[in-house]
Amino acid sequence: ASPWPDAKDSELSPKPSDLGPIYLIRYFISLYETTLLAPLQKGGTGEMLKVPLLKGDLGGSQSDSVSPSNSASAQIDAEREAAIALCAWLGHLPLAIELVGRYLAETGTIASVLAELKARSLDAVAIDEVPDEMSYERNVRSAIGLSWEPLEERERRVLLMVSVFAIGPIKLGWVVDCLPEMEGVEGVLDRVLVKRSLLEKREGRYQMHALVRAFVGGMRGDDGELGGGVAGVMVRIAKTIWPVVTLDEQARVRGAVPQMEEVAVRWTEGLEGIDKCWCCIGLARFYEGLSLWPEVERCYERSLAISKAQLGDRHPHTATSLNNLAELYRAMSRYEAAEPLYVEALAIRKAELGDRHPETATSLCNLAVFYHSTEQFDRALPLLEEALSIRQAVLPAEHPDILSTQESLVNLRQAIEQQNRAS
Repeated sequence: ASPWPDAKDSELSPKPSDLGPIYLIRYFISLYETTLLAPLQKGGTGEMLKVPLLKGDLGGSQSDSVSPSNSASAQIDAEREAAIALCAWLGHLPLAIELVGRYLAETGTIASVLAELKARSLDAVAIDEVPDEMSYERNVRSAIGLSWEPLEERERRVLLMVSVFAIGPIKLGWVVDCLPEMEGVEGVLDRVLVKRSLLEKREGRYQMHALVRAFVGGMRGDDGELGGGVAGVMVRIAKTIWPVVTLDEQARVRGAVPQMEEVAVRWTEGLEGIDKCWCCIGLARFYEGLSLWPEVERCYERSLAISKAQLGDRHPHTATSLNNLAELYRAMSRYEAAEPLYVEALAIRKAELGDRHPETATSLCNLAVFYHSTEQFDRALPLLEEALSIRQAVLPAEHPDILSTQESLVNLRQAIEQQNRAS
């Protein structure tokens, strides 16, 4: 019996490549109407799960909605055994069947494609990201390779660039900004990579399946140039995140958060100076706006670790990272953890920038505010007086930093007077 519903008579006898990828995939489904809903055991409970083979619209032309001729059905029925073998060899994995289906739309017979896949698999390394409970044959790498091989150099470069991004929705503008020398990036994404199912496009954003990302990542290697492109784009976004993040700001940058996390972990080497830490700083500000304090601490700790490892323990930017973490600890009332960080930041700035540098004055003020908040007024007063002296010497008379230091001094002296009266 033909697997095609309501097949209509026709004088045409198209080859499998004429039928379009959708019908080839649907054909596989029809062969395995029950077994392609792969039965999996749930965590040792013995309960059987039904896992849908395919999700969402696979695309295709309007002609894909028209049933093929009886002669075409008969032609594919002749390859029934090859189709059954191909589905089993792919482990009934949805991604693999979709990729092969689209490849079949452009080339060969089912039997020839199966033979090509088996030949490729002799040198393929199984991808370990398939969950343990799935008893697939793990020949996905070969299936993805069918779609990779025909790509032109520029198409491969776009795909390689997309693979650098973290898994999650990727904006077109990000990819374009990473490849400023290349024209027609959107066309490559939509008309080539999405069409071949190497990428998926939802609501105007692109996503790459984890298994495709693993394959392309192997082809890419540790390409610092591509990683540097993504890092530069994310740093520019991080720098737009203000210390106080509004709801509108949260909505604007939320989609970039996974990408900034990826940059902070993998792609800081190609950045210069404080840019190495900016994704961590932006993330900390974003999480602080959500009152996710453990995440804020994690980001500032990572910023400090990056600065020490890549810039040096005594670098001025390391002092900035120390100060950021100290400010967080002070806000969390973790005073014992905060004080040594303030002191170390001040020592670095005095040694590296000089006793009369504006950033040294900033460290003096920060430490003074800490001592004020912990009622160590006798320690705070000389620090604020020194900071005011520096700022008055190096900044314009009406500079906001001078005015704020003067105000802090007034408040501190009032607190000292109140303490003296109380004693």
